[in-house]
Amino acid sequence: MATKTMPSPFANGMAEEIQKTDIFEMRGQQIQVTVPVFRCIETGEQFTTDEQDELFLELLEQKWREHNHVPTAEQLTARREALGLSAREASRLLGFGVNQFRQYENGELPSESNALLLGMFCDHSMLGKLLQIRLAALPSKTVRKLQELTHVSALGREITTMHHWPRHAAAISVMSPSAVGRVVSGSAKRQAAKRPAISDAWAMPGPDLVQPAAQPGWQAAAAIYAKAPRTEKSTPYLPVVS
Repeated sequence: MATKTMPSPFANGMAEEIQKTDIFEMRGQQIQVTVPVFRCIETGEQFTTDEQDELFLELLEQKWREHNHVPTAEQLTARREALGLSAREASRLLGFGVNQFRQYENGELPSESNALLLGMFCDHSMLGKLLQIRLAALPSKTVRKLQELTHVSALGREITTMHHWPRHAAAISVMSPSAVGRVVSGSAKRQAAKRPAISDAWAMPGPDLVQPAAQPGWQAAAAIYAKAPRTEKSTPYLPVVS
């Protein structure tokens, strides 16, 4: 392949394109990238064009994603479509803001904690656990879509369908590991029955799962229920959903 050349800005002669390997810093990490630059044949000075600068940024981001196992925008879109989810549903599954997943599909770089969640989203072996952790926060329509793919109802837990699940009971189970497996009763239960249902289906996370509030990416989800009332009186319960 012929070497690209262009007039040199440093002399009357020409500049040739070469490949330069260097180490650059991105988000506190040292990343090695090989990029094209022009070198003045007469003086040896190097410079880049706008096109080369854009390519450099693309290569640097690509290397950063590979180094941190972060899915690309194309991979996220393909995965979401394969699951039959809208961008809004994907955001809710991961505990993101309403439009956050769409922004990642458009190429925005995620934070470190969100990058881990996106990796789980694209890993089919992790999707079942992700669904179990987020089940209480998802609409039943989304739950049914994902259950067909993850077989959550076949994980060895008792199956039931819950209606008018108390909002504060779900909050306790999401935020407090010690409260897992318990649901409020008595007057608090009757009072909670007057509130709108969060979902018509809910599954209790198993003891093998990490509690959402213990993971950085789930802090926003836990905050939704931060002001939920708690009661001292409670009764054992062993739920899970269809």
